[in-house]
Amino acid sequence: MKREWEGPAAFFRLWEGEGPPDNKETPAMDVLVFLIPVALFLGFCGLAAFLWSLRSGQFDDLDGAAHRVLFDDEEDEEKKNQDDRS
Repeated sequence: MKREWEGPAAFFRLWEGEGPPDNKETPAMDVLVFLIPVALFLGFCGLAAFLWSLRSGQFDDLDGAAHRVLFDDEEDEEKKNQDDRS
């Protein structure tokens, strides 16, 4: 037997404590018991990774890498000069 959508009235019945019409056909809500802790765990892992990156200095020099791209490495210039002399 397929349940039809009951609209927002079903939510308010649940809110008032009447419960679902039949408990056999509501296993979709049981998955929230697992999904909410998993989501919280992943959120805390992301927060911990962000805090670790702040403490380890990952965001200290944001412009340094952008400026280093514009300049040639000294090693490359030395190799180029040695190749030109040969």
